[in-house]
Amino acid sequence: MTSPSPIGLLLDVDGPVASTETRAVPEGIVTTLVRLAAARVPVGFNTGRSADFLLHSVIGPLRAAGLLEDAPFFAICEKGAVWLSLIHISE
Repeated sequence: MTSPSPIGLLLDVDGPVASTETRAVPEGIVTTLVRLAAARVPVGFNTGRSADFLLHSVIGPLRAAGLLEDAPFFAICEKGAVWLSLIHISE
């Protein structure tokens, strides 16, 4: 059994993760988030956007870069109306 991560991140999607102009996630952020997931660091994404936007524009590129299916990633979407765990969610 592994010890839980001593840290976790709560990230605002618009700006810090995805470009406010293109909505794309820069390669450096993709690589870093995939590495954090592999180290079992929990990450929460906070966005006023839809869960569909998060799954396609953020999680899609992360999965394409090797994000594990059981990554401890969570999301708060649609101004708090939708909360979800990204574990085992397919696009």
